[in-house]
Amino acid sequence: MTTIGWIGTGTMGYAMAENALKAGFSLRIFNRNREKATPLLEKGALWAPTPGAAAEGVDVVWTMLADDAAILGVFFGESGILSTLSPGTLVIDSSTVSPSTSLTIGKAVAEKQATFLDAPVSGSRPHAEQAALTFMVGGTQQAYEKALPYFEALGKKSFYLGEQGAGSKTKLAINTLLGIQLLGFAETLTFAKKAGIDARQFVDVVMSGAVRSGVVEAKAGKMIDHEFSPQFTSALLLKDLKLAQRFADAEGAYMPLLAGVKEIIRAFVAHGGADDDMSAIVSFFEKASR
Repeated sequence: MTTIGWIGTGTMGYAMAENALKAGFSLRIFNRNREKATPLLEKGALWAPTPGAAAEGVDVVWTMLADDAAILGVFFGESGILSTLSPGTLVIDSSTVSPSTSLTIGKAVAEKQATFLDAPVSGSRPHAEQAALTFMVGGTQQAYEKALPYFEALGKKSFYLGEQGAGSKTKLAINTLLGIQLLGFAETLTFAKKAGIDARQFVDVVMSGAVRSGVVEAKAGKMIDHEFSPQFTSALLLKDLKLAQRFADAEGAYMPLLAGVKEIIRAFVAHGGADDDMSAIVSFFEKASR
């Protein structure tokens, strides 16, 4: 039986790890907060007291963490992954991090004669729970083909995008588009309601025409009902937009929409929206409207 050393059981990581168990993989889990992993341990996963213990002697190491600092810590920190990583191990990171971080980790993993894929995902908690994620993968073609059974168990699609870092770069572009579409819909939904148009009919019109969107499909109900329990928080979206802005600036890409969206999300987070689902941004437009 394939054993996966799984590191990170937050909102997304938990659902992904649970699906790995359902698919028949053996899991050895580390999470900074053991309590969040308890239900998985009750379902048969084993506990690892450190990232290094999770990675020792396994077939695959899989990380799903919040940011660059967290992922660098579990790889390079004391009792980290690199302290026990064996030659030939496949290492997959599905965190959303900067491309430079993916390259740094990939180089360190290669020095251990193991293989690294940056494989962030498109999708939020419901997609993770339904094993309907899309993986964006950077690394070698050979490593991608080796990882396909795992991507197929946890997602609906995977795309091999090229060399190390390509997955992380694509994820930043995707989440930039996500932010632009989210704010565009929040703004126009607010406009439609102010104009006396029924909100649900407006959504039906949107989804029937050329501007239909997966973002609208996923978030319209939450915006209309003001049901903002987190699937993907505003704070995480802001983190991703900051990473995208930093990378865009370094590459010389002109991205005024990214800059504008980032500033609106930043203001919303600063005024108490950090832990709400990103769909809560509609309340920002509603409050700002006369």
